[in-house]
Amino acid sequence: MDGPPAQDLASLLELFVPILSAESVEGTLAAAARLAGELSGAPAAAAFLIQGEELGGEEWFPAADAVRARFGPHLRRLAGDSARRGTAVTAPFPPGLEDGGEPRVLLLADGGRTLGVLCVACPPAHGESCSRLGGLVAPVIARQLAVHRDAREQRATRARYERWFRQLDQHLRVLDRERQKFAAVAGQSDIFVLSVDPAGVVRWTNRAMVRQLDHDSPGWPGRPCGEAWKLFGAPTEDFCPVARAFETHQTARQEFRREDADGTHIFCATALPIFGPDGRAHEALVLVQDLTGLEVVRRVEQRLRHVVSNSPIVLFALDRDGVFTLSEGKALAALGLEPGQAVGQSVFDLYRDHPAIVADVRRALAGEEFSTTAEVGPLTFETRFSPLRDAAGDLAGTIGASTDISERRRLEGRLLHAHEMEVLGRLAGGVAHDFNDLLTVILGNAELMLSRVQPGHPLRHCAEEVQKAGAQGARLTRQLLAFSRRETAVAPQRLDLDAVVDEMGTMLRRVVGQDIEIETVRSSAPAPVRADRALLEQLLVNLALSSKGAMPRGGKLCLEVGAGVLPEREAGAGEGLPAGAYVSLTVLDTGCGMDEQTLAHVFEPFFGTEERGVGGLGLPLAYDIVRRSGGDMRIESRVGEGTTVVIRLPRDDAAGAAGEDELRAAA
Repeated sequence: MDGPPAQDLASLLELFVPILSAESVEGTLAAAARLAGELSGAPAAAAFLIQGEELGGEEWFPAADAVRARFGPHLRRLAGDSARRGTAVTAPFPPGLEDGGEPRVLLLADGGRTLGVLCVACPPAHGESCSRLGGLVAPVIARQLAVHRDAREQRATRARYERWFRQLDQHLRVLDRERQKFAAVAGQSDIFVLSVDPAGVVRWTNRAMVRQLDHDSPGWPGRPCGEAWKLFGAPTEDFCPVARAFETHQTARQEFRREDADGTHIFCATALPIFGPDGRAHEALVLVQDLTGLEVVRRVEQRLRHVVSNSPIVLFALDRDGVFTLSEGKALAALGLEPGQAVGQSVFDLYRDHPAIVADVRRALAGEEFSTTAEVGPLTFETRFSPLRDAAGDLAGTIGASTDISERRRLEGRLLHAHEMEVLGRLAGGVAHDFNDLLTVILGNAELMLSRVQPGHPLRHCAEEVQKAGAQGARLTRQLLAFSRRETAVAPQRLDLDAVVDEMGTMLRRVVGQDIEIETVRSSAPAPVRADRALLEQLLVNLALSSKGAMPRGGKLCLEVGAGVLPEREAGAGEGLPAGAYVSLTVLDTGCGMDEQTLAHVFEPFFGTEERGVGGLGLPLAYDIVRRSGGDMRIESRVGEGTTVVIRLPRDDAAGAAGEDELRAAA
């Protein structure tokens, strides 16, 4: 190439027209690359935009992708290094780009700020043309980039200002709406509202405050706030929530009472500090509320809550979705819950393991009013459901009151059992009398046979067996009569239980046999009780026989006498045993024990088998003796772990402590 033809000034100006007329930075860069390429006759020219110290946009001439692919990596690297260093950086083309000649790099700077980089692959024959670019073209391109930069910044600034003004306008509109809301609320409210400055001078009040003044009185603004406190009857000494609000920069509250002809009025003054742009409180907004009616409601609520919290019930309410909105009552403790703990929880989640309760709740939430009972573990609750409706009459949920009837159920079961035992006792008494008549005939004939049959006769053994069986039947008859309470009258006396157990030791050892070891543990103090001695001895024998039946291969039987006090909270739990001092007798054996089913029926006559130590009339008769002596009897047992019988009898302290030695001696 011989280079571009010589051009006059007019032709040169025509070349700058695309640069000067470009409406964007991209257009200016494209025109600059084209002008540099045409003036220098270079095979490639590129104009790069600089943003900070990194390259932004770029334009190429020619714009073919092949040109950009060949010369782009090298020229971009030169342009980037020049942008970061602030000076033109050049380096020869690598092998394969020799037709590009020598790279020329021109900084496009304006006002000391580099705006872009112009890179040209200048052929050796056009070095003079490439040199002309630096002195003539680069300043024009830089100036035009600066114009676009300034225009862009102005547009950005204008857009930013417009955005700020729109936001400010929105904020002003919001503030105006809030002002109108505050004016409507404060102006029409029955709450007394006033604004006070740090000097304690009233600056503004609402209509409620104005109505407190006489018609000929001046307005509140300019008056000290102490006059307002006097108007409401507040004490003049140590009463200034406004001063505390300014001192602490926090909301201050104070209640006071006013006595007048209408009674006692309760007011609450609340001072809220209002802060200025400097962070200081320049005024305080004071609200004075009449809480007289609210105090009445509060007292009623407290009384109602006290009644509910101390009653053995659970008062609860559910919304339409089954979520607890109320949960109060003393009976919550039996469920392991605290008052209010269930609020916010779903009843379907809390009682998902109790399908009967869930079904009852669904009935209640459907609007049905009914009563039902439900089992929750060992507890039984009787619940009354009633629908809750809103102001429009629509179903809004349900309210329920649950009463713990576990103790009532237990007492009802015990009463039913007592009735059954009474009927059985009457039946046993009748059978015993009839059986006794038959035994009289049997024993009489057995005696007659024994008197006529000589020893060694074959029928002698048969007669003795008949007599033996009759004697056993007679003993059973006496037990039946005792169980039916048709025996002779009871003769209670003051006894030392320790002495009775000691004296029965020899007899008990003969009863249980040599394979069973008997151990007795005396009480550390006298153990006086009032009971029939014969019944106590019969009680010990029956318990020993029951333990013997549970230990066919031998074992150990322990009888321990002790003392204690039954507190009021546990009174009645042990078959109605009253609170107070008592004497205990614990009978423990190492026998085969009993399962839960057997233990549940252990006091029923002839239940179970004699071989296991259960059955017959031994334990039922022992239980009857304890109950008739005013005590209670409990049995604990597990299969293979033995049985423990605990008997508690009321302690007889009628004679006083001074008679204890005499009691020991008499026993």
